[in-house]
Amino acid sequence: MVEILVSQHGDKNSNLQVGGLSWESSCREHLARSEVLSDSNMLHVSKTNTYSFNESFWNDNRVFGVTTLDAVRSSRFVYERDDKLDPQTTRVTVIGGHSGVTIVPVISTIPSQTFSEETLKELTNRIQFGGDEVVKAKDGTGSATLSMAYAAARFTDVVLRATVAGETGLVESTYVNLLADPEGTADLREKEGLEYFAQDVEFGEKGVKKILPLPSLSEYEKILLGAALPELKGNVSKGTSFVKDNSQA
Repeated sequence: MVEILVSQHGDKNSNLQVGGLSWESSCREHLARSEVLSDSNMLHVSKTNTYSFNESFWNDNRVFGVTTLDAVRSSRFVYERDDKLDPQTTRVTVIGGHSGVTIVPVISTIPSQTFSEETLKELTNRIQFGGDEVVKAKDGTGSATLSMAYAAARFTDVVLRATVAGETGLVESTYVNLLADPEGTADLREKEGLEYFAQDVEFGEKGVKKILPLPSLSEYEKILLGAALPELKGNVSKGTSFVKDNSQA
């Protein structure tokens, strides 16, 4: 079974009903046998984890922040700068988080790309703040909808193919608790003090099979990651504090 919980940005998720249950109640009810996919910003994945952190059935391998929209935008935007890079086959790893400067597209891993430094900066900014571009285009009346739906469908398809059909070797970038692969992420957790991070994940029948190592980064991407980490840690802290404060209310 795959339970897909689609939360909203901000605090609107507090009123979300899934199968007649609130967001947190649904997580508690179904997490033992389901994959939980949160198509929202990074705060809500840490909220989901905190809701059930002390429960005996908790499994870090089954909760995912769907950051696929960042990868979809990356593939499309690089194609617009170089039409030889087919967006259907050009996959861009996106690491970090899922908001603003925490989004770090690793464009340097695209084979044969020859973007100038100026182009890379323009592409990175557009990928990081693509949501703002959509809001402006809609004159403040809405945000990304079709692209978000496509990204969620693409990610869900990968999860289903791995957990239900048993396909192997399936990889997608997603925001996860690094303890889903404690051995594979030991160095990253120790060096950066991270709890949650978006990175390429290989999927298996029980969710996370392996969190893949960070790809080699260019000097520019190292700078981007350095700027992303403090913001990322702050977002995680806000998410966990939000739940602790409200659970005591």
